[in-house]
Amino acid sequence: MVGTTDFATNDDSAPCTRSPGKDLRYLWRPDETATYRISTAGSSFDTVLFVLEGCEGPVVGCNDDAGDLTSKVEVSAVAGRSYVIVVDGYERLDSGDFRLSVVR
Repeated sequence: MVGTTDFATNDDSAPCTRSPGKDLRYLWRPDETATYRISTAGSSFDTVLFVLEGCEGPVVGCNDDAGDLTSKVEVSAVAGRSYVIVVDGYERLDSGDFRLSVVR
């Protein structure tokens, strides 16, 4: 999936680091119970990535930098359960085009 946070607002804050940048939320329901790798590799700005169980549930994964300015988390997800993936910017002015991938 590709998108942009250029027109988003700062609604969420990642628990693993400060993240006052613009963010977007994506609802995700996996088809299979498995461990998934979720990444923003290929994004054009310094991302922070975190995953919630449900809309307001506990954080099940959070990462700031995965070797570069993009982010990667591994999540053990249950088939049919709702998760929210949040793509966030590290600094207030960090926003732009992003790539979001979810692979098993």
